Amino acid sequence: MSIDVSAELEMPFPPERIAAVMFDPANDTLWMKAVKQAERLDDTSGAGARVRRSARFLGRAISWVTEVVEHDPPRLLRLRSLAARSSAS
Repeated sequence: MSIDVSAELEMPFPPERIAAVMFDPANDTLWMKAVKQAERLDDTSGAGARVRRSARFLGRAISWVTEVVEHDPPRLLRLRSLAARSSAS
């Protein structure tokens, strides 16, 4: 099963304020409703940093690990998915 989901919202705040929330995994549950937990796997936030996220979406438990590929605050955070798994429940 493949699902492609996207959403767009224009925020009336400066990029620095938005990046302070979006670029910090501790805030994931604030702006990604499906995310139930985000765990840093490294002590850094720059290139190479990894985060494991757990979520529930469309009745499925989902877990994935992302790695920071490029980080140039406050305008750029490029991630890649290293691993993912899901299970019905």
